[in-house]
Amino acid sequence: MATLHVKQHDRATITTSGSSQIFRNPGGRRHLLIVDVATAPTGTTPVVVFEIDTSTDGVTFTRKGAALANISAIGTQTTRYGVGTTQGQIVEPYLKIVWTVTGTTPSFTNLTSTFSAVDC
Repeated sequence: MATLHVKQHDRATITTSGSSQIFRNPGGRRHLLIVDVATAPTGTTPVVVFEIDTSTDGVTFTRKGAALANISAIGTQTTRYGVGTTQGQIVEPYLKIVWTVTGTTPSFTNLTSTFSAVDC
């Protein structure tokens, strides 16, 4: 049975927006996105927002579910995807992790982000 576990950032410094490579959905019924900020961000009004974008063709991607909360301080954000969750189930065959950084000279040091498929 196929699985998916991506550690996109491992205690990394994030200063600009970006996205991961494109991944195939292994057919997980539930998915989990975890973003951990272990050090206070610097800059003026630094904010990072993560999302999962999905696609049926691997070319055109759209955000899955509702917009996630801004991250602007030390803490951990856990987002669940699946039946009965706010974000909904990921059934599309392609997905990627996207992050948007805003503020004046924002810097998020010691940031870790992971995405996993559960119940594949």
